[in-house]
Amino acid sequence: WIDISDLVNAIYFCILNQNLHGPVNMVAPQVITNSQFTQALAHAVHRPSWLKVPAFLLKLILGQFAEETILKSSNVYPQKLIDSGFQFKYGTIEKCLQHLLKQC
Repeated sequence: WIDISDLVNAIYFCILNQNLHGPVNMVAPQVITNSQFTQALAHAVHRPSWLKVPAFLLKLILGQFAEETILKSSNVYPQKLIDSGFQFKYGTIEKCLQHLLKQC
């Protein structure tokens, strides 16, 4: 995940930064699980988060799509951006959700 404003700013930062070479991970510095995201979203919209969908049910309904997207995990970190001095304005999921929900 990454806030849309941070994404645009990171792309602009990469275009202007002559010292960056190769691929750059465009993700926020806070690595979270789907469960943590769900809890943060529920808190941000002042709703409970008590419904959990079992993995086997997702696999049954969505098949391989569930395994390759919803249930798959990736641990990506924006090391190159941080090392180059990029500053995230919305680097936590809480700040990101506040920012996005304020616009609604």
